[in-house]
Amino acid sequence: MAVLRPVFYFLIYILVLLTGPDLLAILVTLPLFVAIMVTLLNEDRNRIGYIDGISLIYFISFVVVPMQKISDRTFDYSGIGNGVTYPQEYFVIVAGLALASYVALAVVLRNVPVARFWDAKIKISKWYLIISAVVLVVTAILLSGSIENLQAPRYDKEYDAYTIFVTIVDAFLCINAIFAIMREDANKVGKVLTALFCVLCLLWVANPFNTARFVLLGVWIPVILCMLPRFTNPGVFYILVPLALLVVLPVLSITTRQGVAEINAETVYGYGTSIFVISFFDLFECSVEALRHISRFGYQDGNLLLFTVFTFVPRTLWPEKPINSGLLIGQMNVREGLHNENLAVPWFIDGYMDFGIVGSLAYGALLACAFAFVRNKVKVNVGGVDLVFLVFIANVAILIRGTLGVVMYLYVFQLLALFVYSKLFVRTVPHPQVTPFTLAVSRGV
Repeated sequence: MAVLRPVFYFLIYILVLLTGPDLLAILVTLPLFVAIMVTLLNEDRNRIGYIDGISLIYFISFVVVPMQKISDRTFDYSGIGNGVTYPQEYFVIVAGLALASYVALAVVLRNVPVARFWDAKIKISKWYLIISAVVLVVTAILLSGSIENLQAPRYDKEYDAYTIFVTIVDAFLCINAIFAIMREDANKVGKVLTALFCVLCLLWVANPFNTARFVLLGVWIPVILCMLPRFTNPGVFYILVPLALLVVLPVLSITTRQGVAEINAETVYGYGTSIFVISFFDLFECSVEALRHISRFGYQDGNLLLFTVFTFVPRTLWPEKPINSGLLIGQMNVREGLHNENLAVPWFIDGYMDFGIVGSLAYGALLACAFAFVRNKVKVNVGGVDLVFLVFIANVAILIRGTLGVVMYLYVFQLLALFVYSKLFVRTVPHPQVTPFTLAVSRGV
């Protein structure tokens, strides 16, 4: 398995290279590609881990997509800047900051002390799971205002101050379904029926026709991996990932916003010229736009940090609360006659917009330490499954994509739900082996 990872990345890189990318794109992305290859050469696990998650997202976002889209200092198939030509140094700066952020994440996550591993058994009544699922579904309806609004595609929803809290309900429904799947029950039929009911409740609230695609992935990937742990095998994982990137995510981008009726080749792959062009991972372009915002309006002097730290404070209580970086850039574009007002900006670029290079390095290190802190907590190994890791791998794409203060709700409340459920319903005993990550061992996978 040590060879599989670098071979996968190398083959993808060569395929993109054969399409004849811009020389500038090749030069600015090469250092990060080399860093990823070196990092993965030292990964010798039979299961996917934290390094797999961050490496994949950085590779797609800051190597593959820039090589596909950068042309003569602009971005082809752009849904953001719409043909703006940027100074060459913008590309160099963004590539350098992405490299520094990746190295910080890789070094910290690889070297953080691994917490004591635990064996655990879930002792929870099926009636608690069923009643909890029903209460959560009713709560989602009340927060949405009606069943019709809950089930509506995102572009058709009516939003108010309470709608955002549906994401919190999604988080608890996800963990409720996981505990239904993983709990011990001598009555196998009862266990299956309880798990099925809880999973269906999650599906009714968060499905491909009413939920943002990254929230959808965040709540469903942990559930699917609990049911099908073989998907965590690197061989299977690296086969499914290209399929998800090229087919599943573009389709979800349409169904979650506009419904099934709008699915066609033009809407799904409208920005690109081919199914093989990944048009929706626009982190590099958003980052370059952030530098353009700085050139026009200056640095934010910590306002983006304030927004992120106090993101849970309602604007009704703090009307002057700073707005996020995505909206800042989007509003600049709208004033210039460009489109796409609400953009996503990586956290390390938030740091650059606040305090320049020092801010970017500090924010990148801060995010790495936050991930490491969660990883370093006592792990609960339920049937061989590290539930904290499953939540991480499901959310890593959107957390790195940003904007962090906007998208971290699901991850934070999934961890909170895990903490609550674990304290109430998990009985643990120390495991004699200390290991960084073991998944599905008890199932003989």
